[in-house]
Amino acid sequence: MDLTGYVLPVSLAASLTMALPVSTPPNAMAHATGELSRRDFLQTAGFIGLAGTLLVLVMTLTAIVTTSKIQKVFGRRHGVGRIR
Repeated sequence: MDLTGYVLPVSLAASLTMALPVSTPPNAMAHATGELSRRDFLQTAGFIGLAGTLLVLVMTLTAIVTTSKIQKVFGRRHGVGRIR
């Protein structure tokens, strides 16, 4: 069973959690001082998170279409699209 189509988008999307105050130790320390609020984090990283989500979606759909075209041409017997 080929899990690449599931694992890759999930791992890329998980890296977009930088907008959360507790996502990284430096963010948690900055938030703990009280100088920055959640709104500050979301305003700063909101655009990056949205753009990244759209990029992951486009990449995933492109990979699905490309992989299905390759499998139609070569078929599964040649090992295309399988993890060994």
